Amino acid sequence: MKKGKRRRGNETNKFMEDRISQMPDEILVSILSLLTMKEAAWTSILSRRWKNMWTFITSSLEFDWSAVVLKLELLDVARKNFVRWVNRVLESHQALIINEFRVGFDLDGINSKCDIDRWINFALGKGVKRLELNLASFWGNSPEGRYAFPSHSLNVSSFNSLTSLSLTYVDVSGEVLESFLFNCPFLEGLYVGHSYGLVNLKVYGLSLRLKYLEICHCNNLKNLEISSMNLMLFKYFGPVISMPLRNVPCLNTVSFGGYIL
Repeated sequence: MKKGKRRRGNETNKFMEDRISQMPDEILVSILSLLTMKEAAWTSILSRRWKNMWTFITSSLEFDWSAVVLKLELLDVARKNFVRWVNRVLESHQALIINEFRVGFDLDGINSKCDIDRWINFALGKGVKRLELNLASFWGNSPEGRYAFPSHSLNVSSFNSLTSLSLTYVDVSGEVLESFLFNCPFLEGLYVGHSYGLVNLKVYGLSLRLKYLEICHCNNLKNLEISSMNLMLFKYFGPVISMPLRNVPCLNTVSFGGYIL
């Protein structure tokens, strides 16, 4: 009797699996987009029908190991495994666009620079809307080993769909950020944290859509000028510097925290 029940249960499961597998590709991809990247990739073992379905996800590509605490002697191996994982996923990805691209792990700018540059160009080519790089290190990042955001090899004007840019423990110059502000007509959110490369920054322009600006712990920053009609929120924590705010009629949330170096 028990065997009969088990057999009927297995047949029911197979029937349900077949019914799901018969759904249109668009619905299956929509379902997979609700999962994490790892969970979506695991579905490739279900059947031949599912094998490459996850590679068409357009909603978000998130590679986040930022919560993983490693022993220092294991860091190099973990970095290689992380880079290999990201590269493997990007090589398989077939969707024409992605909405969000996020990387969170302790990566240095010496051994990983070429890979990170390639990831950014991948996101650029997919018309990414939200780009986030968080390369924070549990062991601390030395200025010499930080990843530097490309300033010449990157065609910023191709980021014409970008709405949000977040860079943490990434060295980026004011010139590059200003290029984003000028060339990305839909950019509404900008966050820069722990960047040694940021010295001077001008945020101005009548056509700027920027609504949210956060600058935190950029210890080499000397001058910050802001003139933005649509800016609603501005948060700053860092060295005490000259910081004129002009033409910000929509600004309703301001937070300051400073220190003298």
